[in-house]
Amino acid sequence: MKKLFYDSGRQLPTRLFSLDVSRGVAALAVVFYHWQHFYYVDNIRPANFSKTAQPLADLFKIFYLKGHMAVEYFFLLSGFVFFWLYREPIRKGIISFSSFFAYRFSRLYPLHFVTLFSVMGLQYIHTCLSSAPFIYIKNDLYHFILNLFFVSSWGGARGASFNAPVWSVSVEILLYLIFFYIALIKMGNGTFCSLLFFLFLVLSQVYRSKVFEGGAMFFLGGATFYLTTFLLANYFHFRKYLYLCFIVYWGGVFVNIYVMNLHSYFYSHTIGKIIYQTFIYPEYLLFPITLITLVVIEVSTSVNFRLLAWLGDSTYSLYLLHFPLQILFVIMASLSVIPIEFYLNVQFLGGYFLILMVLSYVTFYYFERPAKRICRDWFRINNSAV
Repeated sequence: MKKLFYDSGRQLPTRLFSLDVSRGVAALAVVFYHWQHFYYVDNIRPANFSKTAQPLADLFKIFYLKGHMAVEYFFLLSGFVFFWLYREPIRKGIISFSSFFAYRFSRLYPLHFVTLFSVMGLQYIHTCLSSAPFIYIKNDLYHFILNLFFVSSWGGARGASFNAPVWSVSVEILLYLIFFYIALIKMGNGTFCSLLFFLFLVLSQVYRSKVFEGGAMFFLGGATFYLTTFLLANYFHFRKYLYLCFIVYWGGVFVNIYVMNLHSYFYSHTIGKIIYQTFIYPEYLLFPITLITLVVIEVSTSVNFRLLAWLGDSTYSLYLLHFPLQILFVIMASLSVIPIEFYLNVQFLGGYFLILMVLSYVTFYYFERPAKRICRDWFRINNSAV
């Protein structure tokens, strides 16, 4: 077993490659889910549209149907990582607010800035060709300013705008501010995270706010971090039960999606309804189990996730570039460069993902990393931080 250090005055390894890989898979799930954008007509999804009629739906059905839930995993993972890597340095005064801001700004803003202007230009071209923007229509000055300052999901927006998938990053920035204050006042242990999770969960059900929904998962991620370190430090023999829960739970999800619709089977009974809803809303149980399992596998076995670390490195680029690339494909279809119904073709599905993944990899190494280094040199902070 690899030598580990835990939260009781000690710490986990400085990087867990399994979590990077899982973040990359989650980003690809979102991209699959957004493939339906190509079916829209005048920003409206056709009434006869079927998610299971998309290319290779028999294989990627879980992504086409549930890919949007991967965003919830992003929030969970962020909470885990921030309580793992940032809480103690902030609590001890090692990281100031200015440094914390600089770390987040240098990591997130450069690519956001470029993709914001890219989408603005591409939407202008698309509107000239089709008399309407592609999918997201609130592309006015007001929403541009909200996007420019990364506050598009803080409550002032009147609809989805510009590179709209960035809404989740906007929510995360607000959660980072809340997190910093919690760490600064020396709070944020496992119990505190659990209480905040339940508070945000209740608020999300009452107000249906993306901030509350993201906050619930973020602090569930913090609670998951503390649970992970506690289990690894005290009950290492629990692994076989964790693996069993992981297999059974994911097995139930795949049965529900690929084999039989459990909705009609379970909903006729109250107990069955409760069981089914557990599978419908896996973010509160399955996602933490998945995260903990990945950590345990990496630190207690010889499985090498490092070989796929490039997928995790490319995640942010994948997420921010996929919508601009969609607009570009639609523009090419409008100009008859590619078939008008290219989105029905398996070859174009593969081509789109290949282009996106290569572009994301190149963007990370030749834009994100240099831009981050330049920003951190300007702020005069450590370039080795995440």
